[in-house]
Amino acid sequence: MPKTKEYTGMGLLIYNAVQKLGITREDAADKLNISPSTLFGYFVKPPTDIEVLIDLSLKLETNLLAFYKDREPLKGMLEAKDKEIQRLEEEITSLKKDKANLYYTIELQKDQIGAANKQER
Repeated sequence: MPKTKEYTGMGLLIYNAVQKLGITREDAADKLNISPSTLFGYFVKPPTDIEVLIDLSLKLETNLLAFYKDREPLKGMLEAKDKEIQRLEEEITSLKKDKANLYYTIELQKDQIGAANKQER
């Protein structure tokens, strides 16, 4: 059986999540509905199936998917989404200013119309 320092990346993250629960590997395997040998296999060669990772994350009470946030292609996808969110927030701010300016213009026009109506009387 490999020592923990032989586990790397996602395998080490899964191992640490099991340790954090404070239960035996057998109990952890039961909790995950997998065999102890499958759990041990996850330490050495972690699953890549997103559904399995989500299930493990929920049952181990650890966000295993965060492991990938700084890795490509997810990193680039998240950065692109962040830039798009920033662009949209700036557009919203600009539109709010435009809206405020339009309301101000409408109020000025109402005042001018009211003044013109008073002069006609």
